[in-house]
Amino acid sequence: NYPLIKSPGEIPLRMALLRQHVLGIVEAAERAGAKVVFVPAVPNLLAPPGDSVHGPGVDARSGHFDELTRAADRQFESRDWDALGETAAEMILLDDHFALAHFWQGLSLLGRERVEEGRAALVEANRRDRRGTRSNPAVIETISRAATDAGAVLLRVDGLFDRELEAEFRRLAGGANQELFVDHCHPSQVGHALIAEAVRAVLK
Repeated sequence: NYPLIKSPGEIPLRMALLRQHVLGIVEAAERAGAKVVFVPAVPNLLAPPGDSVHGPGVDARSGHFDELTRAADRQFESRDWDALGETAAEMILLDDHFALAHFWQGLSLLGRERVEEGRAALVEANRRDRRGTRSNPAVIETISRAATDAGAVLLRVDGLFDRELEAEFRRLAGGANQELFVDHCHPSQVGHALIAEAVRAVLK
């Protein structure tokens, strides 16, 4: 249940346990004469946040956020990227902590062909996603640090997926399915092929 951590007090404890698991895997492999290659998960940045939580002191009871969310949905459906950007900017101004606001901002920037800014906004949305079902950033960081500390091979494949982000967005905006993911977090056969080729290159 690592991706479903909600209690801030539990996160350090679970990350410490995860770190010990990674170190134990490497130790066991070395005893067997094997080498471990860790490939941390890649978040599907184009999947909406699983759990957007308002920041401290934000009063969402007025219904204004609900109105903005409905407006953003309409603007995405109509591909009105400028209006979507304005709605997202208002949401962020009201509550920078709200993951969905950064998600809409990222889509609006991609729609206006500002790809790097859009990707950065989508990464921020994933970082602020309380549920973290797309790929929990704390889990990715813990695995990466532990693998490096243990001397294992660490293979990050984010860049391979990032290079396809604009094309994936165009497919999504055109009403088609993504090619690299089958859902909010699992790569498709095409996505797994990208990862497999990267592993093959490292092993070679």
